[in-house]
Amino acid sequence: MELDPQVARRAGLLHDIGKVIPESEDRSHELVGMDYCKRYGEHEIICNAVGAHHDKPPKTTLYAYIVQICDAISAARPGARNKDEEKYFERLQNMEEIAKSFGGVSRAYAFKGAPVSGSDNGPGYA
Repeated sequence: MELDPQVARRAGLLHDIGKVIPESEDRSHELVGMDYCKRYGEHEIICNAVGAHHDKPPKTTLYAYIVQICDAISAARPGARNKDEEKYFERLQNMEEIAKSFGGVSRAYAFKGAPVSGSDNGPGYA
């Protein structure tokens, strides 16, 4: 199997790009991402891997299968897609408390799992 690791890496890095593009609210993030990649000149191999990582359109290369498998493995890890909202907010509060336990940190706010704090010396990362 002669695959280029740089192509696989690029496809993996771009596979969810459609999630951050505003028009993805009306269409699936995979298809929005595929169109975005085409618009900006990505190779068809990358475009297909981005667009097909959730089965549609059909996969045309092994790279699309690799991205789909890696995406599934990532989604299956503990806490990756926690649907329990109460637990999620509890975890955010715990992260804030941990951040505030460090000297010089007076405030801490957790957003999407990334703790961001304000210290006496100004804002920064906990």
